[in-house]
Amino acid sequence: MANDVRSAAVTVVVGFLVLLMVGVGLFIGVGQVEGRSTVGGRQVIVRSGAFGGIGIADASASSKSMKVDVGGRLVLVGADEIEVVGVRKVSLAPECQKVEIVQTRGDVRVYLDGAEAK
Repeated sequence: MANDVRSAAVTVVVGFLVLLMVGVGLFIGVGQVEGRSTVGGRQVIVRSGAFGGIGIADASASSKSMKVDVGGRLVLVGADEIEVVGVRKVSLAPECQKVEIVQTRGDVRVYLDGAEAK
């Protein structure tokens, strides 16, 4: 009888630990940090992994530019273009209303009105 209780207790503890590890794994793999601002009338959304981190500076509704640190990469958002410093520049069309800057594994992707900019 005592062995049955001990086995049941061990099974419950091991099951709890497995569920906890799965939950932490999902949080790390799926969790995101998001920041929002406006530059020159455009909505700017910045996303990074849960532990990647983001920083937004010089942003206000009347700003013509801003600096974004996404996962350790500097991104400059201006009225006419976005520059992922040292990597690439993306021109902004006047009709573009939404800019998304998304950290992926080893890269920063830029989306303009939902379409990825190359």
